[in-house]
Amino acid sequence: MKRTLLTRAQREALKVLYLRTVEPGKSPSVRGYRTFRRRANYSHLNDCLMVRFCGMICGIETDGYTHS
Repeated sequence: MKRTLLTRAQREALKVLYLRTVEPGKSPSVRGYRTFRRRANYSHLNDCLMVRFCGMICGIETDGYTHS
């Protein structure tokens, strides 16, 4: 399987999504973010990053725009 490098904007958008899952008052963990990031898959059909988030599938474009 070919690995696709994420753009900086995609990595930042993934981090924003991850931070929305962290409970208030708790600090985010690097391990939790890495696990979340590994669940994301690149869709060559749509040319965007796809990740399951809160019961829906979110797409993250190369410019960081996130949509469901």
